[in-house]
Amino acid sequence: MITLMKYTYETTDNSSYVVATFSDGEKTDSNQLDILVNNEFKNIIKPSCRYVGDDVLISYNITSKISLEHACSNRKITKNGFINIIEGALSALEDIEKYGLFDSGIVFDEKNVYVKAGTYEPSFIYLPCATQDVGIECVKNFVLSLVMGSKIERINDGFIQDLFDILNNPDLCADDLHAFCDEQTKGKKSAAKFAKNARFSVITPTMIDSDGEILRSICQKDGEASSDMKKTLPDNNPPKKQERETPKKRKPKKHIFFILQLVVAGIITLISTSGFFNNADGTLNVKYLLGIILAVFVADIVIYRELFMNEKSVGDEEGEAQMSSSDCASAKEMPDSSESQTAASSIQGVSQSLEQIYSGVQGSEFEDTVLLRDENRCAHLEFFDNGVFKRINLDKEVVTVGKLSKQCDYAIGNNKISKIHAEFIVRDNKFFVKDCNSTNGTYINGSTQRIASNVEYQIYDGYCITLANVDMTLKFW
Repeated sequence: MITLMKYTYETTDNSSYVVATFSDGEKTDSNQLDILVNNEFKNIIKPSCRYVGDDVLISYNITSKISLEHACSNRKITKNGFINIIEGALSALEDIEKYGLFDSGIVFDEKNVYVKAGTYEPSFIYLPCATQDVGIECVKNFVLSLVMGSKIERINDGFIQDLFDILNNPDLCADDLHAFCDEQTKGKKSAAKFAKNARFSVITPTMIDSDGEILRSICQKDGEASSDMKKTLPDNNPPKKQERETPKKRKPKKHIFFILQLVVAGIITLISTSGFFNNADGTLNVKYLLGIILAVFVADIVIYRELFMNEKSVGDEEGEAQMSSSDCASAKEMPDSSESQTAASSIQGVSQSLEQIYSGVQGSEFEDTVLLRDENRCAHLEFFDNGVFKRINLDKEVVTVGKLSKQCDYAIGNNKISKIHAEFIVRDNKFFVKDCNSTNGTYINGSTQRIASNVEYQIYDGYCITLANVDMTLKFW
């Protein structure tokens, strides 16, 4: 048990370190220390050693990493992140055992386990003073502490219960946890493939017997389901227009008109032969005869219109009235065409998006993933203010952050923040932070030592900058 060992934080040349100091009286194993310094281990931070008097100072580079405790304080660990932590702990344990080191030297403490923001890929500290092996129990206790401490986000797919079943196995080994993590990862991939091919139904040979009864029953069920769907689903097809009943054309009374013509012609003939149209000398007066014929012609036209043209117009009006009434009835029965068009367009858009997703995955199966940069986005700081997620865009040369809105580019309503707390500087595509003589200080990557005032410190993507008690994360894109 290390009683006099303590941890401190240092920032040197834009790099952050956690320093484990072994005071006078504490013994470190020089062989273990040499193995650590001269070799690379999976998920183990490579240390550097120096001596100050009788004290041994072992430094671990934690640049671009944050402590697991700090990561869990903002949000809970995702399922994929938790799997990465388990895999990283197992890899560190197995790699340490290959070099003959004691696995009890790995520090499984939330404060001193460092992870990458977002992916939760862990990096562990190894103290070269261990004297015994504890095996898989150290990983088991570490995983259980995270679960029991409610550090994992709520998962409803039985993941936690399956994990408990494995951890409670008295014959637990590293292979069991590896298999569990692989199963969870492959299960997600297979589920994604199943979702892409969900519209295709597959009938295996075991579903069909010699008489074909199962296949027949499946077809019957499908038929019943389709009939039910037809009954329940509304018919979006517009109803057929009712055939307009053409009015029966009345037979024109031509014989009446012909009789009238014959009567008129006979009358004119009788009058002309009687000498009524003759002049004084006994010759025929053509003018009188033409006048009578013209008057008879006009009368014929009037009679023809009255008998035939008016009858046709009356029939057309009756037909149009019937047509308008039938069209109104069909219009009431028809669903709104705009609604059907929007529904059809939405379904069509979903199918097109699914086809695009499927084709994109299929085409990029053996290609590198390329992320296109959004030109409208820029480097920014992300943080939570009273539980509300906020962002500060670093779109100027100097962005001042403090409490006074009139004197700062961005104001934070926190009593711990000074009036003008810090400046974020952008120069030659590099980013710097400078403390402006703040009261409660500015810190980088969880260090307990505040940075010097009025001195620019270069920061990188993923760095955690703490203004008093407000944690900000630098994101480039």
